[in-house]
Amino acid sequence: MDDRKVDWKAKASEAMARAKEFEVEAKHQTRRAEKFRVAAERWEQRAADFDALTARLRELERELSVAREHLMAVEVKLDILEGAANVLDVRTRAAIHQPTAETGARV
Repeated sequence: MDDRKVDWKAKASEAMARAKEFEVEAKHQTRRAEKFRVAAERWEQRAADFDALTARLRELERELSVAREHLMAVEVKLDILEGAANVLDVRTRAAIHQPTAETGARV
């Protein structure tokens, strides 16, 4: 009977040691799980930030496209004005260089 009692005590001692090891491991895993939860929350926040930045980028691309169209329209208008100025310049030079016609008035 003493052998069984000793065996039982040894098994109980082993079981308690294993239980303590499991408890330590459970605490360790709990800390790891918490770290992973925090990391996952950070990733979710980054994903949300990324989505917001992507939406902002699309909006800015649209605004840039509109600005480019306006710039092209202004450039076309400037080209038209430049052409008109050149025509006026040519006509003015031609009018200045034409000999004056005699009106018959006394000077």
